[in-house]
Amino acid sequence: MRIKIKVILFLFFIFMMSGCMARELENYAIVSGLGIDYINDEYEITMEILKQNEGETVDMSSMKLSYHGKNISDVLESFTELYSTTPYLNYCSIVIIGDELAKKGINTLVNFMIHYPSIRKTTYLLVAKEMKAKDIFYFEHESFPVISMSLQEDLEGNRQRANIWDYAKLYYASNELKSNTACLILPNVYTQEEHIFLKGAAVFKKDQLKLYATEEDVNAIKFIRNTINKGSIQLEENLSPGIVKNKSSFEFKNDKNITIHINTTFLFYEGNLPYDLYDFNGQIKMEQKIKELFTKMILRVIQKYQKEYRIDPFAFDQYLYRHKPLFFSTVQDHYLEYYSQIQFELDCHIYLATSGNGQHTK
Repeated sequence: MRIKIKVILFLFFIFMMSGCMARELENYAIVSGLGIDYINDEYEITMEILKQNEGETVDMSSMKLSYHGKNISDVLESFTELYSTTPYLNYCSIVIIGDELAKKGINTLVNFMIHYPSIRKTTYLLVAKEMKAKDIFYFEHESFPVISMSLQEDLEGNRQRANIWDYAKLYYASNELKSNTACLILPNVYTQEEHIFLKGAAVFKKDQLKLYATEEDVNAIKFIRNTINKGSIQLEENLSPGIVKNKSSFEFKNDKNITIHINTTFLFYEGNLPYDLYDFNGQIKMEQKIKELFTKMILRVIQKYQKEYRIDPFAFDQYLYRHKPLFFSTVQDHYLEYYSQIQFELDCHIYLATSGNGQHTK
């Protein structure tokens, strides 16, 4: 992070010295993160601003400023008047959406930001799970001197983790919200005791938060969407195999039946396992056990979203749009009603890979 902050500040100084801006350097604030809340019919925006010492050293810290108003643009303009400093948003890496705003609807926010040239290509969107975005930024911990950059590094560095939802770019959210059938999913962030967690996901229906997905939900959704190939999943207590590789696909049987094919190779590194993986029969039994637990998990999550919430986080609509466009055109206007009646079948194949406690010999 120290190198990243130095690079940002260096580029900022060069830009300021180039004559592109007329004001003095001290009149600008380098904003690395924004928190957007909606409280009492007003927006409250929290800015995380990088702090630097004089000279060549870089102070690994930030300051936070908050202000509220009736609309987002007015709040940003008020910062300049109130604090005598102009927000510089070109290096804004994280925008956190507060719980209340997510439930109210985020179309206004996304439409505003996507037309803001300095941040639309670089920004990640996250949702503050059951809390204010402001509280995330004001969280004090020595391991998080700059909250927004820490979250960006965690999001980018942990994409291989099974329970991290990493489709978080602003333009992704904008594209999903334009579709009448797509289901927007964004990463969660929340604080608990003395830690910040980036787990689970926020699932939207249109532009409003519908529910917070569990880690199991995220795992299953990523398996079905074929966006997972590393990390580990917990199938039951003391049984958390690592993912070596995965291949998932859909098969359109007819207009009421879709088969989900999932071929996954797992690896056990260590632990108290129910079967001896040095033994061929033990390996076969372990594969059968994993298949049973894995199948139940996938079908349980599908039923949850299809029957209980009637939303499609699995991107079946995209499959139909790409591979069955004529048929999709006939159900597009009432897609969620059609989706809720689909009979899903799971064709699951589980394999064990080489590990320190045995070699699969089949």
